[in-house]
Amino acid sequence: MAVTHKYLVITCDYAARARGVTKLMDTTTARTKCVDIVLFKGEDLTPYRAASNAVRNRVCRSMDLRATSELHHHVAPVSGADPRP
Repeated sequence: MAVTHKYLVITCDYAARARGVTKLMDTTTARTKCVDIVLFKGEDLTPYRAASNAVRNRVCRSMDLRATSELHHHVAPVSGADPRP
């Protein structure tokens, strides 16, 4: 299994690595090295962002209000995330 962006492998599992697939390899080469590889398009980051926000919100709920405000002050500008828990 591998995650792709456009025509490049961004990351792959250990089975694909064992067959010679590496990150930044073009998908055509990856398919020749590992004919049964399953490629997932990584262009849509919506699921990642949703999971990232869920984790961040859970961490924030477990912290006190002052620490949460400090976290949002530093994290939100970098991640583009909604600064509200």
